[in-house]
Amino acid sequence: QRLGFGAVAVLGRGLDRAYPRRHSRLMAELLHDGAAWSEYAPGVGPARHHFPERNRLIAGMVRAVVVVEA
Repeated sequence: QRLGFGAVAVLGRGLDRAYPRRHSRLMAELLHDGAAWSEYAPGVGPARHHFPERNRLIAGMVRAVVVVEA
C-alpha cells in the first residue's frame, strides 16, 4: 500500500540512506509520492546533533509549533 498523500520529510541525514534501515521501503515510497529534504550531503549518516538541527528547519517551515516536552 502506497502512502497516498504528498508527505514531506526533513531528514537528519543524507537523502540516500534510510534510517533505520528497515524503513527503506517507506523512504522509497516517500520519494515517489512526496518529498524529502536534507541539508546533509549524500553519504552522511544520522548523528545525535543532526536532529536538533533538523528540528530547527521543521519549525521554520510550519505555521505553528507545539512543544510537548522541553
